[in-house]
Formats: sequence, structure tokens, C-alpha cells
Amino acid sequence: MCSTPKLKTKVKGKVKTASIGILSSMSSKQKQRFTAHANAANLRRTEKTLFDKAKSKRIERLDRSKIHSHKKTNKNKYKKTWLYWFLSASVFELFKKVVLRQ
Repeated sequence: MCSTPKLKTKVKGKVKTASIGILSSMSSKQKQRFTAHANAANLRRTEKTLFDKAKSKRIERLDRSKIHSHKKTNKNKYKKTWLYWFLSASVFELFKKVVLRQ
């Protein structure tokens, strides 16, 4: 069977028989602090989601531009070396280069 770890310290809090709500047991200053803290947390959460969406759009746009630029640069990326030319050249071209020095 699964066993959960038991707390070593006792939980300090008020025991109530009926569950009324969190805000009902607070004073007005505590309620104001709680709402300010909750509003700040909500604002941070929404800003984070907006930032994450903008970041994913930027990454997606960069990925698209990399794909398009990669297609364009592939043609110029590989230059033919003299060995490639030598192996693919015809006998007449070799004769012209070596004998006629053209």
C-alpha cells in the first residue's frame, strides 16, 4: 500500500465546522492585501502567456526564414573543385587546357 509521509509539525490554524470561504475569515486589510497579490499574480500570468506566444511566433518566423534562405544558398554553397572539373571534362576540353593552354 502507498503511504504518505506524515507531518512532523502540527498545522496551526483555526478549525471550523462549516466551510464558509477564504475571504470571510479575513480582516479588511488582509482582504485588500490578498486581492492585490492575486491581481498581481494574474497580471504576471497573462503577461507570461503573451510573452510565450510572441516568442513562439518569433521562433516560427525564424524557422521559416531559415528554410527559405537555406533553399536559396544551397545553389551557391557547393562550388565545383578542379578535381570535379577534371573528372567530368571531355577529352577535347582537357586537350585544350593542357596543350593549347586556353
